Amino acid sequence: MNIVLLNWAGGENDPFTPVNEALARKFAAIGREAKIVNLDSEFDSNFSKELDRGVDFVVCCQGIGSTIQNTNSKQTIWDDLGIPLICLHGDHPSHNISNHSGSSHWITHLYSSASFARYANTHLPRRHTAYSHHLPNLFQNAATNAERYHGDYFVIPKNLDDTHKILESWEGQYPKGIYDTLRDITSAIECEFLSGNTADHHGIIESFLTNSFFQSLGDLLKTREQNSLRHYIHAITDKYYRNFASQHVLLELPDVKIKIFGRGWDRFKELDNRNHEFYPGERTVESAFQYQSNYGIIDVAPICDMLHDRTTRATAYKNGFLIASSWNFAEFLDNDFSSLFFSGIKNNLREKAELAIKDPDSHRQLSRQFSDSYNQNFSFYRFAKDLEITSRFITSSLKNSRFL
Repeated sequence: MNIVLLNWAGGENDPFTPVNEALARKFAAIGREAKIVNLDSEFDSNFSKELDRGVDFVVCCQGIGSTIQNTNSKQTIWDDLGIPLICLHGDHPSHNISNHSGSSHWITHLYSSASFARYANTHLPRRHTAYSHHLPNLFQNAATNAERYHGDYFVIPKNLDDTHKILESWEGQYPKGIYDTLRDITSAIECEFLSGNTADHHGIIESFLTNSFFQSLGDLLKTREQNSLRHYIHAITDKYYRNFASQHVLLELPDVKIKIFGRGWDRFKELDNRNHEFYPGERTVESAFQYQSNYGIIDVAPICDMLHDRTTRATAYKNGFLIASSWNFAEFLDNDFSSLFFSGIKNNLREKAELAIKDPDSHRQLSRQFSDSYNQNFSFYRFAKDLEITSRFITSSLKNSRFL
């Protein structure tokens, strides 16, 4: 079986290259050949070489490459070639809408969050139902220098969009009525996080989107396409959740040693807290050292019902993590990992951080147990077989049909 992995190296901190390299290694380990083809000036010639060898299906991250069109046929190259493209998504469908489009018969979308897939199926017309899958830990067994820990501090690897700046930007950009609704949305998101973080914040956003609000926003943006307005509001307010949760970590732990890697933390730098050290963000492929501090990382999932790739990277280094998520570990893994998951409830993070500081070895051990249980339940082989079944279903359902 021959698989092509589309790669784009131009993203901030280049997150896709290490993911695709890990995918290629994982496929090779189970006897599948997966070749990485970069979306660059050499794409046409490099992809043509793979076509000559035969391609069973193509995988891309975040839908990048799914919109490539044949200028003559006016449809995607995947439709022209009759090759299934499977898009793996960790972002909400409201971001970069075209990359989540379901209009092609040859493209299907797989989300790492059930709530993301639900939104896509509800608000984006599609040929194939979008579905969700617990992604395997792609970095398992790929990390080098594992089990070498140094420095008594936590690490936060996160670029920040300061929520104060977000609100200031909105206040200057929108009329008072629209701004007030946006502020109501962010206040509700804050309240949910601070009271337990168990509700889908996109559900919270949706509850504020009334017909009168769409009317006002449509007048401003000069459109009556309600779904376009819906995606717009979800996209701009979605950012607020993860950034608010990230800022909460520093506010909750002012006396705890933390090293922060990423842009946008200027307001917190100005506090001149000697316990918090700030550094530029590193390219993902050069960031291994961020996962080897004695206390591990503090992470924030993009939504309450999923994990995050930084957490799985930490476990690949056999190190500890704390993550802002309400992912249902009890149902999926049938074990108590509650001390690894935190919410915004007052002192909830502090209590768990203090456990890690008091006994880093036990914290690491629990994280390893979580990793072992996760890998047993969500193996790469099972994931790969699901991709193969999906690609074969697409091909067989379209074979000899009028769409070919």
